[in-house]
Amino acid sequence: MTKYVAKQGDCISSIAYSYGFFPDTVWNAPENERLRTRRGENGRILKAGDVVFIPDKRQKEVSASTDAKHRFRRKGVPEILRIQILDVYGKPRPNVAYELDFGLQCRKGQTDGDGMVCEGIPPNLKSAKLIVEGDEEAGEYEYQLNLGGLDPAEDNVGIQMRLENLGFDASVINGPIDSKTNELLRRFQHREALAETGEFDAPTRDRLKQLYGC
Repeated sequence: MTKYVAKQGDCISSIAYSYGFFPDTVWNAPENERLRTRRGENGRILKAGDVVFIPDKRQKEVSASTDAKHRFRRKGVPEILRIQILDVYGKPRPNVAYELDFGLQCRKGQTDGDGMVCEGIPPNLKSAKLIVEGDEEAGEYEYQLNLGGLDPAEDNVGIQMRLENLGFDASVINGPIDSKTNELLRRFQHREALAETGEFDAPTRDRLKQLYGC
């Protein structure tokens, strides 16, 4: 059994991939029970400093003849990148062309009926560029994606990151929930018809995670 201390940008999939495991093999190890309780069901979002236990590998024997070539395929589980493309009014943009560029690969496609981009990516991918078709008045929209850099929604920085990514000016990503963050929360609550408390209460947390997807 190996102890791995998570760094910013790590998730269970990327950690498991680096050690040659399926994500569920690592995540469901009994030693990670406390971590599962803290971080939710799938471990997609970890906090720097989280300790992940990596199980020992098990040997597998395969019978094969000696005077022949044999090919063994390494199993892999790609991660699915899901991004919803919205217009300036917050409405989904269906059937618009996009390009997803990461490393030596470039994927082209169209958003689905809900404006979603869904592409399989390597579990350890850290960055990508998404180019989306504009409307008649605007050219292409280009987004630089920093993958895996999101903190858990229960943490202050995680709250601020989600607000910023949903279009609120969170130039206050500094950790403390101060008066500026309270004002952003009130604006978010007003838009979503929630009680405007300015606090990160349970209804606000649930709606923020629902809209953001995690």
